[in-house]
Amino acid sequence: MKTSPMSLDDPNFTTSSIEEMTNFQLARWASLVEAVNIIAEKAEEKSLKFKRISLKQPALRKYIESTCDIICRKMDEEDHIKEIRRLCNVRGSNSNTISSSI
Repeated sequence: MKTSPMSLDDPNFTTSSIEEMTNFQLARWASLVEAVNIIAEKAEEKSLKFKRISLKQPALRKYIESTCDIICRKMDEEDHIKEIRRLCNVRGSNSNTISSSI
């Protein structure tokens, strides 16, 4: 069964701000942007107008599926590293406060 693209007028269509998205959702969008950028670069190299290129949905979907997990893992690692740094900074600032008050 072939589904039609969702319209902005469709009551089931919702938008999310970046802050509301999960890392997985952000990774999927980042994968799509990356795919389109790669296609645009290749078109530019061959002096083709981007408008004339037919974007093939199955190929884009395959690219997104193959890169989404990698991007998501990188984002999770970065979030983990940021949290560790935040905790270290909090502990570091607390210890400075304690040592300066002694």
